[in-house]
Parts: sequence; C-alpha cells; structure tokens
Amino acid sequence: LLSNTKRFRDAGWSALLIEADDKLFDKLATHATEKVRCHRHLVVGDDLERLLARAEAPRVLDFGVVDIDGQDFFAWDAMKVYQPRVMMVEHSGSDSSAVPPQGSAHGQAGFKEIVELGESKGYVALVRTAVNVVFARRDVWIATAPAGVAE
Repeated sequence: LLSNTKRFRDAGWSALLIEADDKLFDKLATHATEKVRCHRHLVVGDDLERLLARAEAPRVLDFGVVDIDGQDFFAWDAMKVYQPRVMMVEHSGSDSSAVPPQGSAHGQAGFKEIVELGESKGYVALVRTAVNVVFARRDVWIATAPAGVAE
C-alpha cells in the first residue's frame, strides 16, 4: 500500500530498497528476492551514491526514488554520478518552504525548491502529486516527448 516501487518490482524490475527503521526494515526485507535487494541504512549526505556503487547498480538507472522523509533535497543534490532517466523526489506538500538545515531530523523542502534542484541537475518536472515530483532527465524527455511538447 502506497509503495512507490511495488508495481515495478511486480513487473520484474530490479530494485535496491533502503530503510533505516528496524521494524519497517523487517517488513521490507520480506520483499527481498534475487532481483530486489534490501539494505538497512540511514541515508545522509552522499550515502545513496555509495550504496548504489556497492550494489553495482548501473550509472544510468531507469527509475530513482528519494523518499526519506526530511532530507530528500540533500540526498538528491549529492547524487552526481548516478543520473536516473526518471526520478521521483518527495517534497513537503507546500508550494514553497525553506530547505531545512542539512542533517536536521525534521523538515522537508517545498515543491518549488525540489523543482529548482531538479532543473539545476538537468531534469524536467513532469508530474506533481500531493508530496512527490516526478522528473525526467531533459535529454530523455526531449527524445521521447511528442512533437511540440518537450519545449
């Protein structure tokens, strides 16, 4: 319920799932398969890139998700090597809010700040939900968008 990746995993996609909370991780680990790896880890700074490298993930991922309830802005900002074709990043649910201090336990960047970060990384915002933004890398969007839509 409310999983960002379940339908992809059910369709046979590979996944690296990361969870810091012990109880939630135990539940997450029940979904581990040969193609779905689960790691217990609290993501801070450039941890995502290190975890992806350790998992021998391809540098160009099809779909990336940052949903870590508070430091999503910084986790995605630190991703320099891995550039998913499509990226989903959580935001605060408001149009704009200050980016919380890095390392703070609470607070989430607003929609505007997440979109600005995405644009600075070469992404185009495609869809906004109540708490997520779905992006496509600009080169992927231009190559796949219907005529006249990519601009």
